[in-house]
Amino acid sequence: MSKTPTPKLPLQLDHLPPLLPLTPGAPNTLAAITHRSYHARQASRFQCPEGHEDGDFERLEHVGDAVLELALTFQIHRLYPRLTPEARTLIRSSLVSNAALSVLSGAYNLPNQLRGAPLSLQQNEKTRADMFEAYVGAVSSDSEAGLNNTIAWIETVFAPLIKVEYERRLAEEEDRSTRNGSSGAAEMNGGVKRNAISVLQEAKTKKRIVDVNFAVKQNGEGIDITYTTVCTFKQGEGDPESTAEGTGRSKQESKNRAAEAAVDILGI
Repeated sequence: MSKTPTPKLPLQLDHLPPLLPLTPGAPNTLAAITHRSYHARQASRFQCPEGHEDGDFERLEHVGDAVLELALTFQIHRLYPRLTPEARTLIRSSLVSNAALSVLSGAYNLPNQLRGAPLSLQQNEKTRADMFEAYVGAVSSDSEAGLNNTIAWIETVFAPLIKVEYERRLAEEEDRSTRNGSSGAAEMNGGVKRNAISVLQEAKTKKRIVDVNFAVKQNGEGIDITYTTVCTFKQGEGDPESTAEGTGRSKQESKNRAAEAAVDILGI
């Protein structure tokens, strides 16, 4: 698996719910949009001076970062319980990266509310991402919204994005496995395991079958989406057409399973 988070968020984010309201006049409401440069204060090494707790969004960003990771860890676990810890971490890390959170921050128009100098901070990727985390920190600490409502809001925001990232990572893994000859059913030949799709193609080349085709269809919507592939093949020119089916969470997985079923039917 790739170790570098490279989020591929949808170009359209029409699913985004509105921001949860912050209590007007609450200290965190203003702090969530205030950069440290606004007050021209020197950064504190251990704790800020008394009375400056709500001066800028750095402490809220720290809280929001933790809330996001907690919410997404549970959400990924519920949606894809079979994922390994490494795969879960890759998906979560990608979605809470500065690149991804900067996009979400812009979609909610948070950078345009920034109080700080210079104004070029509004275009800084890390600052934009920090503002999104600071908003999460502020609203989860808010007396009206609270942590539970914030986690529910996060789940609505990220559910489609988790699905996109999961499918991208899954496709990468299946492509890698196919190239390595380690996915799908396979024939053992001299101790070497071969990919089922390759087995069918080799059988066609050697005239053991005369035709093989794959057709895929989508089942369901949203996080419940699956794919079914039908593999059709003939063992001889005058023979009737035979079929084998396979279903999976991605097109490639369903194709691999259909090929496995065909190999079993053919006994090759």
